[in-house]
Amino acid sequence: MNDELRSDVLRRKYGGQSGRDIARELHLSRKTVAKVLAEHRQQRAQGATGVPPPRQGRGSMVDAYESTLRDFLSRYPDMTVVRLLEECRVRGYAGGYTVLRQRIKQLRNPIPAGSTGTVTSVRNYGAGREPWFQVDVAWDNGRKLMLVVPPNQFALLPRDAKE
Repeated sequence: MNDELRSDVLRRKYGGQSGRDIARELHLSRKTVAKVLAEHRQQRAQGATGVPPPRQGRGSMVDAYESTLRDFLSRYPDMTVVRLLEECRVRGYAGGYTVLRQRIKQLRNPIPAGSTGTVTSVRNYGAGREPWFQVDVAWDNGRKLMLVVPPNQFALLPRDAKE
């Protein structure tokens, strides 16, 4: 079996065609089609698919200054972003204010995995054609979050959150 026929089998299978239909249209036995698909599955499991590995991202300009930011935020938790920008510029930072502000926001008050939130209030807006709900959530670490939830998603919330 040549590579062209093998790729045709795989293309048809990933296109949603059944193995029986593939065998009939390409004049192959069903066993041959099953063997090609099994070999492909095995190659994918081993990581040898011919697809190049994903490219590494180039990172952010702020990455090199993250330890400096953490150090300043641990000593001075209320330090402004402008002051942190000045400190980073002294150390050679050439990036902008916005990307630094976004990173500082992540560093200041992250919501750790496994933390729980408590619904503090639920408000129903719009009784017409497009109703929606505003759900306020308070996290363990003091961070607050306001969610705008459409009715079809509101139905998925736990019952105690709706009350």
